[in-house]
Amino acid sequence: MFPDEEREYLMPMNVRQPISAGKYGVTAFILSLTLFSLFIVPLFPFAWMNRMYPLSFSCIFLSAAYSVRGKHSLLFRASLLVAILTAISSFAAEGSFKSAARIVQFVFFILLVVALISQISASPEVSGKVIMDAVAAYLLLGIAFGITVIVADSLVDGAYSEPLSSKNAGIIKPDIRDALYYAFVTYTTTGYGDITPRHPLTKSLAMLISISGQLYVAIILALLVGKFASRKTESTKNT
Repeated sequence: MFPDEEREYLMPMNVRQPISAGKYGVTAFILSLTLFSLFIVPLFPFAWMNRMYPLSFSCIFLSAAYSVRGKHSLLFRASLLVAILTAISSFAAEGSFKSAARIVQFVFFILLVVALISQISASPEVSGKVIMDAVAAYLLLGIAFGITVIVADSLVDGAYSEPLSSKNAGIIKPDIRDALYYAFVTYTTTGYGDITPRHPLTKSLAMLISISGQLYVAIILALLVGKFASRKTESTKNT
């Protein structure tokens, strides 16, 4: 009915299709790595944790940065340095260097979440890739908070009711599994109560984590519903 308008509408979509198709696999890879880090890696023996988590985190850094390389080329370059820092820190003893490396990882995870959210907001419609971006960003934000929990537990004595560390070969090391477990239980406001914050710092951190989880869901749902509704309204006007 509207050949000129239809042609104008289709051409940008055709131009974007190769780009979206090329990045769809990367988004799926990011999501797979994140799920692997959260649900598969914790099943391995504790002795493997010191290598597997840094490896999986480095892969997440590189693949997530690659997926947003078009508009965030600086982020992709920075990911190389963060991946190297993560690898080096896995061989370092517990101390200020390892805590600093974890803080850098946290900041980089937050940057990746912001980049993914910007991709979601810039998308003209709700697609499978947009949904995967939203899920990946949600899980990455939870991992970022898990890292802050580790840092808080290592810097503050009696931070939590249960120490988030395990003894391996006579050396006490933070247990990332417990930190991620506590972070996601708080993040989703489940709150089983088996691990509770005891220090004012960790109590404030718990409030930040729980509020962030709720705000993320509210904001992303508003974005997705708004895009879907505007798309449907536009389609109705064109028919």
